[in-house]
Amino acid sequence: MESIASSTDTFNQNSIENKVNKLQSHGATQKEALYCVSLYVNKEGVYSISGVGLAVGYKLISHGATYRDELEPKHLDIIKQINGITDHHAEAIVENVDGLYIPADTSY
Repeated sequence: MESIASSTDTFNQNSIENKVNKLQSHGATQKEALYCVSLYVNKEGVYSISGVGLAVGYKLISHGATYRDELEPKHLDIIKQINGITDHHAEAIVENVDGLYIPADTSY
């Protein structure tokens, strides 16, 4: 966690530990949580997309979309399944990804 903290001026080690714990409460292993937090604090991968927070990014990464060019319409449903994420929030994320769209027919 110290190496993650040293890569950013925004987050200290305590903040990073809290973020790791939060992801573990969402089902991430410590290794997965550290990886996601490292991407998050550096705004890399899906975390470079406006509107993608820690939990949303973890869910996308755990479903095979680490980078924005790996996102597919099916990931919209994954985002919508996250507790506390509204359709409006999910649609705002989609709007921030070039080439991603909300499918008219979601039976894929």
